[in-house]
Parts: sequence; structure tokens; C-alpha cells
Amino acid sequence: MKKVSLAMMTVLLFLSGCIQIVSSKKQEAIVDFVNEEVGQIAAIEEEAKQHLQGVLGDQSATDDDLYDVYVNNVIPLYKEALEKGKKIEPAIDELNEPHEILVSALESYLDAFETQVKAIEENDDRLTEKALLLEQEYVDLVDEYHKKMEELAKEHSVDYEANQNE
Repeated sequence: MKKVSLAMMTVLLFLSGCIQIVSSKKQEAIVDFVNEEVGQIAAIEEEAKQHLQGVLGDQSATDDDLYDVYVNNVIPLYKEALEKGKKIEPAIDELNEPHEILVSALESYLDAFETQVKAIEENDDRLTEKALLLEQEYVDLVDEYHKKMEELAKEHSVDYEANQNE
């Protein structure tokens, strides 16, 4: 009877160890996804936003100045961010949905900037309104991404804090 109990305890300890290994691998995948892969995209976004804030904060800036910043800085940086986002291969299935949301958000923001460029070129307020709707779509998708990541992090006991600069 003691041998059976000892064998059972060994099996239970082994199984709990396996569960911990699986959990820690998922934790590692989540942390790497957020800190490494999405972190690179966030750095590119931050650079683009700094360019944009530089011209938006300048009271003497013209539509031509804004146009130049969009075309020469913001749009190329968001294209780079989107390309990096598309190349991410989530290490675990649970990251697929947040990854898809992230890519959709980047696509929406890039579309917003490209639409704003057209609005400036054509002096078209309807295009400006469309760009604002696309920008709001980006904000909504980023919120959805953070919500999914918070749920996933909680499920796998990972600390996650949404970047409030977005």
C-alpha cells in the first residue's frame, strides 16, 4: 500500500510539474510578445507620434507642414510598424486573437493618415471626417487589444499594464 501511495504521489508531483512548465512557457510567450515584439511596434508608433505632435503643437504650422510630416515621417513609420506587426508569429494560440486585433489597429491608423493626406490634397472635409472615424476605429481596436491582453495575462498570472500613451 505504501508503494502505491508513493508511486501516486510521484505521478502527481510530476503532473503538477508539467503543468507548471506549460504555464511558465505560456507566461514566457506572453511576456516576449508584449515586451519584445509589440514593444518594437510601440517604439515606432511613439516616434511617429512625436513627429506628429511636433507639428500639431506648433501654432504656426500650416496644412502643408502637416502634410509633409504625414508623408515623410508618420506614414512611412506606420508602414514599418504594420510590416513588423504582420511578421509576428504568436508563439501560443492564445495570442492569435490579440495579434489580429493589433494588426487591424495598425491598418486602421495607417488608413487614417493616408486618408488625411488625401483630405489635405483635395481640401475635402468629408475625407477629414472619414480619417477621424478611422482614427477612432484605431483607438477602439487598441482598447480591445489591451482588454484581451489583460484577460490573457490574468489567466496566466502575468502582470500586464496597458500603455496609456496610446
